[in-house]
Amino acid sequence: MASQTVASPTAQLPQVTLASGWTAPTWQAADFDITAVADKANTYTATLSAQGIAALQAANPNAKITAQNVQAGTLTVHGTTAQKTAAKSTTTTTDQQPADSQASAKPAAAQTSTTASGSAATVDSSTSDQSITATDSDQQSDATQSTTSAPAVTALGGAATQTDIDKAKTAAESAMKKTGQAQVITAMSGEPQDTAPSTSTASITSSTDKIGYGSGVTGSFTLTINMTVKAGDVVTFTLPTPPTKQFVNGVFSLKSIQDFGSPDQGTVEKVTNPDGSITVTDTIKSGTNYSQTVTLSLYDNYAGQDLLTVGDTPYTVNVAVNGKQTGSTTFTMTVDPQVFLGTPTQTHPNTTVAGLLPNTDYVWEVPVNEGDGVLDQWYQSARVNSAVNYGTTITIPTPAGFVLNQDLTNQVNSFDPGSSYNIGTIDTTTIKQVGGAGGDIIITVPKGSGSQYYDKEPAYRLAGHFETTQAATDTTLTAAGPVTMVQKNR
Repeated sequence: MASQTVASPTAQLPQVTLASGWTAPTWQAADFDITAVADKANTYTATLSAQGIAALQAANPNAKITAQNVQAGTLTVHGTTAQKTAAKSTTTTTDQQPADSQASAKPAAAQTSTTASGSAATVDSSTSDQSITATDSDQQSDATQSTTSAPAVTALGGAATQTDIDKAKTAAESAMKKTGQAQVITAMSGEPQDTAPSTSTASITSSTDKIGYGSGVTGSFTLTINMTVKAGDVVTFTLPTPPTKQFVNGVFSLKSIQDFGSPDQGTVEKVTNPDGSITVTDTIKSGTNYSQTVTLSLYDNYAGQDLLTVGDTPYTVNVAVNGKQTGSTTFTMTVDPQVFLGTPTQTHPNTTVAGLLPNTDYVWEVPVNEGDGVLDQWYQSARVNSAVNYGTTITIPTPAGFVLNQDLTNQVNSFDPGSSYNIGTIDTTTIKQVGGAGGDIIITVPKGSGSQYYDKEPAYRLAGHFETTQAATDTTLTAAGPVTMVQKNR
């Protein structure tokens, strides 16, 4: 509030000028505090009272208005001479001032204070019908005539900067010099907003609640986002796409996201997060109803995979408008690997040898035949499937007298580093015989080791011989039990 010289600290109600968008209450006298300054005669401070702040707050419920936002001003009161009313005195309204009047007869209601933004809204006070009394020359001297005017209030919006406040001060000082009316500047901490609840919303649905093994869904599936939005709205959702390291990973991945018909309607932005999920942001430029389709590809057992989560994995996709969740959908991914373990089969020198000679090395193969269970049980790997292997042990009983040739077995299997599509994983499978001749052969396949159909690796190979004497007649040697396999799925 700028300083002002007045005849009285309390006159008519002030004229209040608000920034565009603000609503003025019906001002009352109690809406202003005018307080004498200690040790300064005829000096007062003028500001909005608690009632005045409350009234302005009630009229603008979405703003935050406090006493700290109000800058007080000073009123200096000069001594006055009581007016003498003569019988011949005349009364004139503001548009009927005598030509020789020295006082400002324009009511406060007709004055406008300019806000920092350059716009102003003038709110007429309830004293628009006030009048000024003109007297004969012997009734009041020019020296004792003064203008009595209550403060004019300029309210700045919540986005006002210090520069805006400084400009408002300058404008207020200029208005005070021209009109003689005190000026009050208030800086509010929030622009008024539409109090009606937002009608913007978005929903999301999935074309299926099950994908992967046993779902019967192949090729792809879709998510559909239906939105009722207005310009400026932001719609977001995050797709839980697993991270891709080599070819694909998991049962599904993003194929496409439908864009808006034109940039004038909206824009679509995709951001891949560190965990491989993808956040989609739709920024609305033109409000209406939109339907957006997201297509997710589904994979089968053929493709090379990183280590999969075995079993059922539920996924939830939420959609939000302007940060507030408005819809959700769920679906479950199933991975179900199965093993069709084969029996040892002689492959070298060939499969037609009628009988084996003692102390002569032969080679047998043990196929695991494991599918990763991403879609079905096709495309089985001959070895333990690395995509679903969290640690596997295969136990092969041997007949009496059988001795594993360790060096030759290592050579014919050739567990090459990086042979699996578990990128960065070295195949550390080991094949060993325990207990000497006739002991079990143990194939140990640590987590992530093994191979996949895509690798085209052969079955596990066992090279060895029988330490025994040549029998006079053919003798059948039989292992104590079948081949067994134990695999962890977590």
